[in-house]
Amino acid sequence: VILDTTPINFSGNVEIIGIPWTSKRPLQDLVELVTRELEPVKDKVRVCVAHGMLDKLSPNPDDPALVSLDKAESAISQNKIHYLALGDRHSVTDVGESGRVWYSGSPEPTDYNEVESGFAIVTTIHDGRTTSKKVEVGKWKFIQRRQVDLNNEEDIDALSKWFENVEDKERTIAKLYFVGTLSLTLHGKLEELLSHYMEIFAAIETRLNGLFILPDDEDFSDMGFSGFALSTVERLRSDIDESETGSSRSSDALALLVRLARSDI
Repeated sequence: VILDTTPINFSGNVEIIGIPWTSKRPLQDLVELVTRELEPVKDKVRVCVAHGMLDKLSPNPDDPALVSLDKAESAISQNKIHYLALGDRHSVTDVGESGRVWYSGSPEPTDYNEVESGFAIVTTIHDGRTTSKKVEVGKWKFIQRRQVDLNNEEDIDALSKWFENVEDKERTIAKLYFVGTLSLTLHGKLEELLSHYMEIFAAIETRLNGLFILPDDEDFSDMGFSGFALSTVERLRSDIDESETGSSRSSDALALLVRLARSDI
């Protein structure tokens, strides 16, 4: 754990200069503050390890803690440091013209919208030349499907096949946005499918705002409803028919009624 800016030596010819934050919101460019006091070195490799957002990437140019890319590149050109390893962005990012300023990103993805997270950077510095390459180390993944059309049994089967084909399910987090219209019976199949795979995947998140449940006559075939149950079904169906998109509570109530009735058949 790097606690201060005291140089850390490795094997005699490698030196790490760490620049830890001492507060949650630094009020100046800490990389520039430290590197401007360094003397140039040529008999060893000096790596600077820091955290923060570069000014060239930040949407907030007035943040006093921004790291100046130009000043960092200047420190590199003067041999004050030979490489700047940055943390803050979760995606692998090569910044600047020197090839010596990199964000390695997070070693595991942490969100759906990250690009190129789950990598480490292997950098070779030798005879004034620097090469870097990405090495995939992440084992987890986030998958997001923005529009999953569900309108018939074939669509449910296609979704089931998609779930089955996903590799490393136990380390996969999926978010699915459903759109379309399903009968109560097909909605029940969807819920059974999701319930099954939720036990297998690390997590499954669903968004149902674009999915409407509208009952049809086949939903109630062989149900044997009569009396109070039949009148309840008719009232709920009437509520749904009178709404352009279907009453959510009425649809949920009907789905539950059908599911409970079929469980006893």
